[in-house]
Amino acid sequence: MTLFAAALSPNLNTLILISFAIGATTIVAQILIPFATQLAPPSDQGKMIGNLMSALFVGILLARPIGGWIGEQFNWRGIYGMAGSVMVLLAIASTQLLPKYQPKSKLSYGALLRSLWELVKFQPALREASLIQAMLFGAFSVFWSTLAFLLTRPPYSYGSKAVGLFGLVGIAGILVAPLLGQITDRGTAKTLRSIVGMAILGRSPLTLSSGNGARNFGA
Repeated sequence: MTLFAAALSPNLNTLILISFAIGATTIVAQILIPFATQLAPPSDQGKMIGNLMSALFVGILLARPIGGWIGEQFNWRGIYGMAGSVMVLLAIASTQLLPKYQPKSKLSYGALLRSLWELVKFQPALREASLIQAMLFGAFSVFWSTLAFLLTRPPYSYGSKAVGLFGLVGIAGILVAPLLGQITDRGTAKTLRSIVGMAILGRSPLTLSSGNGARNFGA
């Protein structure tokens, strides 16, 4: 419903408030990933997480070129309207296609939140993995969220369709996630740690050419 409300926003301030509501209610990924890992056998859980994370981030990046094309063909309201319609269809499909699963834990929601502190306190590997993932996703979000503002201003002055195509650049790296998931399933944690370390330290310069020269941005 929040997506349809965004499509009908009468002004920018209302759109900003509704955008906050969209972010607060976007919880499908946070539910689907642990749900899928519970259904998968322990030997395939790493692969399952890798596949889901790849699909999640590919979807985020493909939303840029698709959204840019829709924005040029229609307008920004059309993007929210179509997204809301797709979400309604997915909600209906999920009730019919997803298997039924009864959670084993009987803890209340508040107790589950409090249990996170115990996990953080006694699981050093979890602390390290959570910090690394938070920093990586933060860098991912900062780069791709601000890139559009840069590209729409001079000297580039690209349209929404051209800006959206830049999302295709990041898909190649994301497709590696299933491979890393398989490495995790094989128990080669040391190898996986080395790969993650190299990915964090490495830089992938994205060169944007223009009539006034070029700029490099580390992705």
